[in-house]
Amino acid sequence: MAREVESVYGNALFEAAKDEGRLNELFGESESLQEIICGNPELSRVLTHPDIKSDEKLALIDNIFAGRADGLFVETMKLAIDKGHSGHIAGILRFFSDRVMEELKIGRAEVSSAVPLSDIQREKV
Repeated sequence: MAREVESVYGNALFEAAKDEGRLNELFGESESLQEIICGNPELSRVLTHPDIKSDEKLALIDNIFAGRADGLFVETMKLAIDKGHSGHIAGILRFFSDRVMEELKIGRAEVSSAVPLSDIQREKV
């Protein structure tokens, strides 16, 4: 069920971004939003808590992301909350990122170095 929810919303987000020609732009923002949501246990807990009302979750999304995150993401998050899928927001964003990476043939890599990389070296990687 979780994967199905994430794929439906993630695909819709992907198609909207692709139609607007904004895959590259929105890919980076999606990665940042995932870091914010997954990196903030309190935010994740609120979004997944069954006793917190949707109205409160919607207000939280507006307070945190409205005017800061792209409208496609904000509206997708709010739609997921309205439909009772607030616990899947990070997964939806992850699914979107995976689809963009597949479409643009982007791979992930981890770089290990014995010494810190310079800014120029990091940029090249």
